[in-house]
Amino acid sequence: SFSARTSFTPSPVIATVCIAFDKTQWIWMIVLVLGSITFDVWLGGTKLAARVWIIAIEAVVALLLVWLIGRRVPKGASKQA
Repeated sequence: SFSARTSFTPSPVIATVCIAFDKTQWIWMIVLVLGSITFDVWLGGTKLAARVWIIAIEAVVALLLVWLIGRRVPKGASKQA
């Protein structure tokens, strides 16, 4: 039978404090995502013939930049395998 009062002991791996991103990484990733969305919405309202391709290319570039920023090891964190 399932007991709602099961005790949970976190493993040492879960209990350690990890840093996914530092403040600078967070700021740049948020600015890139919001800027990309704003630019894509604006571009979607234009009458440019190639706007779909421009939006697609810009979105891929923004995604690549966010990935590159996010994969850097944050300040104060150790690189783990």
